[in-house]
Parts: sequence; C-alpha cells; structure tokens
Amino acid sequence: MASSTSPLRAAALLLLVLSSPLLLLPLANAHPQKPSPAPRQHAPPAAKARETTGISAGLVSTLRETLDAIRGVASIISSFPIGGGGILGGGGDLRLSSAVADCLDLLDLSSDELSWSMSTTTSSSSSPATAGRLGTGDTSSDLRSWLSGALGNQDTCKEGLDQTGSLLASLVATGLDAVTSLLADGLGQVAAAAAITASSSSRRGLGAFAGEQGKTPSAPRWLRGRERRMLQMPVGPGGLAVDAVVAKDGSGNFTTVSAAVEAAPAESAARYVIYVKRGVYKETVEVKKKKWNVMLVGDGMGVTVISGHRNYVDGYTTYRSATVEGWLAWDGDFALDTLYYGEYMNTGPGAGVGGRVKWPGFHVMTSATEAGNFTVAQFIEGNMWLPPTGVKFTAGLTS
Repeated sequence: MASSTSPLRAAALLLLVLSSPLLLLPLANAHPQKPSPAPRQHAPPAAKARETTGISAGLVSTLRETLDAIRGVASIISSFPIGGGGILGGGGDLRLSSAVADCLDLLDLSSDELSWSMSTTTSSSSSPATAGRLGTGDTSSDLRSWLSGALGNQDTCKEGLDQTGSLLASLVATGLDAVTSLLADGLGQVAAAAAITASSSSRRGLGAFAGEQGKTPSAPRWLRGRERRMLQMPVGPGGLAVDAVVAKDGSGNFTTVSAAVEAAPAESAARYVIYVKRGVYKETVEVKKKKWNVMLVGDGMGVTVISGHRNYVDGYTTYRSATVEGWLAWDGDFALDTLYYGEYMNTGPGAGVGGRVKWPGFHVMTSATEAGNFTVAQFIEGNMWLPPTGVKFTAGLTS
C-alpha cells in the first residue's frame, strides 16, 4: 500500500517548484479568532468545556489520555539509538533513520493537534502565543480536522517503520495502535455531538458552483488586507520589502533556499519575506512547523525553480520524498481488511469492473446518500474553505 502525506498539515513542507512569482505559506496557527464563551461564575472545568463547545467532558478526558499516549510512544522512539548496528538493526540505514525522524516529527505534530483540540474544548487559553489564533471558528470542524490529521500521522509513522524491517516497529506497535484507537474514539464523539446539533442549513448548496452563491471569490478570512496587497506587489524599491535574498551567484544573503528558511525567526508574528532570484535550486526545502509566516517570492514560473530529487528507491521514506511507492495488491496487504474502496454509478466504455481488486474493503455503492458522504461538501467540508480560493468545484453529486 502506498503512503500519502499531507501537506498543509504543517509539520514539514516539501517545496518542489516555485511556480508563481509569489508563494505565501499560511499556517494553521494564523487562523481567525475563536468565539469567546459567555462567562459563568464558579463553573467547574467539565461544565466549562460543555458550555464552550457543546462537547462532552468525556471527549476532554479522551483527548488528555490520547496526548499522554502519544508522548509515551515518542519517548520510546527517541530513547533508542539507531546507529552502530545495535538491536534496532541497520546501523547507518538511511531508511530507518528517516523513519525514526518522520515518527518524531509526526508525533510532535500530533501532540500540537491534540493541544489545539484541548484549547478549543476548554474555556482557558493555552498560551499568549496561540490564544485566539486556532482554527476557523467552527469548533466541530476544527476538532475533526485536527483529530483526523493526528490519526493520519500515526498511520504514516507506522507504515514508515514497518518498511524498515526493524525491531523498533514491533516495539511501538502496541502504543501506536492504542493512539489510533483513542483518536478514532475521539472522532466518534465529535461526530456524535455534531449530529445532535446539526441543522438543515449545514446541508445547503450541494450543486456545482464556484464560490458562495451571490458572492465574489475573495482571499481567505485569515489573510489580512496588508498581506493581500503584498501578493500584488513587485520586489524592489517602492515595492515589496524583503528580509533575505537567495542567489546562486552569491549576490544575495544565501545561496540556498534551505539556508534562508532556516535563518527565518521561529514563531514570527510578522511575514518573513525571502526573495529567491532566478535559477534552478536543486534542493529539498522543508519549512518546519515553528517557521511561521514564511513567504517565498520568485521571479516567475519556469524562472525560479526549486527541484528536489529524493525518492523511495534511494532509501528515503515516502513521507520524505515525492515518489509514490506504489499501491498494487502485490506490494503487500497492509490495511486491506480495513480500507473502504467505493464505486458509484460507474458507467461508460471504460467502466469495466472485471479487473477490480478482490479486497474486502471494495464496495459498489448503490445509494446516493452513501455516495454523498464522499463529496466535496461532506467529505472535506469544501463549502467552508474552497469558495475564497476562487477554485471551481462540484460540492455534491450531479445527475
């Protein structure tokens, strides 16, 4: 089975090609402020959680338990050396060291996502740096996004370790399974609460459209006016002021994009603008999670190019490369019993199903209601965040 990586999930961002003059990198912690709950005197923590979000105190307990479990697994992984040909095997094994690094990054991100969820389900702010800057303002949607992201992180970590053939994979398997079970339980509680409070308005707009009805697509809500103007400004005198310049010929502050990104301040509240002059930069650029508000400016499509060359064959994990390992059945049987492969109203000259895989998770859907769960509006809640991008999309099923 293939591994897949997310990527606006903000643990590490792999940049391959700088294809437009301006590339703005928004981060999850730069979203609009969450609504303040109505004050109530002498409310116990459990009551405050229910008052703020409508989520049960049981979910808060599950989140705490999950966070503890994640930290426990991370502690086990970080405590074992991978070099020297020890019991973990493969001293100097690039894939093993990459898998370990992947897991630590992913578990760290999951810890953040659990902490964000905790901040949202309680009435107190976690810290001045993050207070009021988490999520979209839709508590249920934010919780589902964060918990789903954390759930995917565990799968990616487990798959990466399984592919190394190392003893470490079996040492942490039970812990990762426990984390997965807890996250699934938390998601179930969020979904149940959302189902109780859902109104008919949440199902509006299931047709094809670009943007909300009657509205002109605009920039996302979290993008302030000054930053919107930055996207239209040229680099140079009287235009966009830059903080660092990258140039292959040495005429800038840095000769590589990675070095410029690494020099950017951590958790910056202001945009840090890096101007990358024309040229082909053969490197893999990773923007770590604490590099907030980084903005890359190039000289245009095909003029400023960042080209990475990592691939799975050379020993990198799929998470660290842009190369798909492959998903054909003969590649293995991981998750074949638990996946859901749906097919709905498959017609036309190319609709033959004689060669379909014989997986337990393969289903032919006959109900529009069942198929509707996988549409843009329902599966990724596209109605909430796609309209401001101006991207045309079909929100629901079409006849």
